[in-house]
Amino acid sequence: MSRRGLLITAEGLDRSGTGRLLELLARWLERRGRTVEIVPPASSRSVRRAAASRRTRAFLDARVAALLTAVDFERGTEATVRRYLARGSVVLVDRYVWTAIAREVARGLDRGWSRNLYQFARRPDLSIYVRQAPDEALRRTVEDGNGNGILVAASGALRPFLGRVVDEIELLMEGADRDAGAIALRRLVLDGGAPISANAEAAREAVKPLIASSRRSRAGAKAVGEGSGNETTNAQGKRIARSSHGERGYLLVLEGLDHAGRSTHADLLARHLREIGRAPVVTSFGESNIAGELIRRAKAERGWDPTAIALLYAADLAERIEHLIRPALRAGLIVIADRYTYTPVARAVARGVDQAWLEGIFAFAPPPDRVVLLDIPPSVAVARSADAAIASTTDRDRARFEDYVRFQRRVSSWFADAASPLGFDVVAADREAEPVQRDIRAALGGLLDPEPLLVALS
Repeated sequence: MSRRGLLITAEGLDRSGTGRLLELLARWLERRGRTVEIVPPASSRSVRRAAASRRTRAFLDARVAALLTAVDFERGTEATVRRYLARGSVVLVDRYVWTAIAREVARGLDRGWSRNLYQFARRPDLSIYVRQAPDEALRRTVEDGNGNGILVAASGALRPFLGRVVDEIELLMEGADRDAGAIALRRLVLDGGAPISANAEAAREAVKPLIASSRRSRAGAKAVGEGSGNETTNAQGKRIARSSHGERGYLLVLEGLDHAGRSTHADLLARHLREIGRAPVVTSFGESNIAGELIRRAKAERGWDPTAIALLYAADLAERIEHLIRPALRAGLIVIADRYTYTPVARAVARGVDQAWLEGIFAFAPPPDRVVLLDIPPSVAVARSADAAIASTTDRDRARFEDYVRFQRRVSSWFADAASPLGFDVVAADREAEPVQRDIRAALGGLLDPEPLLVALS
């Protein structure tokens, strides 16, 4: 009889004994004939690299770090979990989503946004929380460091952070029973101060019914928050269509398919604004100091999961909002964004990612003052693509090109459905640049009027 895989996670502070607990549980499971895989805790390589570089560390705020951590989690821990579960293994993960979410909230990020961030993760069959007081965790950390002076000096600052992490995990635990979208199907709370043998016995008792019923099925293998598959909503439109971001400047967004002319018209619009005495700032995908490099690598490597790609685009946008877009808006400038939240949402939905989750991930973005959709048929986007020239060279190239054509059609369909609910100004872009630019300026209307002082002097 085939067995389905089981996902069991241990959550808690560092030095709480989660690793030792999982080791003992693994031995017990192996004696009962189960194949067991232990996934150790993993930090974010992308965050470590950014923090180590003088060029990028200044741009590494809490939100960018959280999104990059989620990217590495999806490509590392989550990919490993999926692979082991597909083999029918019992997968034991030392620190999974509860600890990750609690840490992000402890760093000051919004609770709802942080919880939504990891909705793509598999829902564990059982989550074990090893409860430990922050003071005890600090004491053990200092002891393990042999009285390291730096650790001792930092412990005072670390204590409040650990307290916030514990508080947030406790809140997650309290909501596990009553929340339909809970992060685990079952939970077990253990006392970190109890003997390891007692905790191991409690864990075994909690796992026994799971082992008995672990036949091949989909139960318990759903992603956190996974629904019926028809949860696409217009929530994003309610959030950002034609509303105010509260700053002095204006945020103008150009959206559309690949090769719709967004970059060209962003540059033409910026040139026009300078000529009439306005101060524009142009920004585009991949220009961030940290995530931009990772986006270019992902494009070159191909094969990245669409969830990870969406998180990368969110990290890219979060950095540019914090360090370019919002400061420019506060200064009263006009920001022209060559793509904003809509393109990454459209592309990810076209690749099968849940739209409701995506809307939550991009909820941090300030609402634009106006969105212009440069509308071209998918056939025009495909004809303008460099890939069209290689479409007939090899079977592999033809297959890749056909996938690109289908993808552009799905993205085009998303924009067509979203244009009216989101309040886009639609401009036909399958024409010469001059009439298209004229229509863009007409759609933006009074936002492009010269400054009153310049009008008086002219």
